[in-house]
Amino acid sequence: MTATAKNIPMPASQSVDALVRLLDQLIARHETLHTVIADKLEAMRRSNVPAMLEASAREAAVADEILKLDQQRATVATDLATRMQWPANVTVRVRALAARLEPAEAKKLIDRADVLREKMLAVARANRVVELVCKQMLQHMKAVFTDLVQPDDSNKTYSAGGGVERPAGPQVFNTVV
Repeated sequence: MTATAKNIPMPASQSVDALVRLLDQLIARHETLHTVIADKLEAMRRSNVPAMLEASAREAAVADEILKLDQQRATVATDLATRMQWPANVTVRVRALAARLEPAEAKKLIDRADVLREKMLAVARANRVVELVCKQMLQHMKAVFTDLVQPDDSNKTYSAGGGVERPAGPQVFNTVV
């Protein structure tokens, strides 16, 4: 690419390459995140609390990595936009950047952005499943505890006077709810 092509200085190609590398890293991290979420769902299915906790910790670590990579991506994209004389305080979108690049570089960026978008959507769908499973588990636990705190008619006895009465003392599960 020449320095005059589409009015982009030469160093911009280095920024494009850096942006492509960051998008590739984000794609890989989102694939990892999707796998970790699947592991967490499997742990939930098996009611394996230690595995759920371990998967949640891994999920948090991968999410932190994604956040850092995304901050780097934003910095590189802003740098590239500045080199392209982009107006200040305008949101920098990959497709808008690509529109100002040579076709080969534009295609690389758009292809990576499309793959990343698909990976992000897969993570969002998996997280939605986790949310639904958690809601169902919570509903189930609430129903179990509701049943446990209901008075148990089976432990009534006859009193010395011939009436039916409940034995004195607290119900164990009333202290839980």
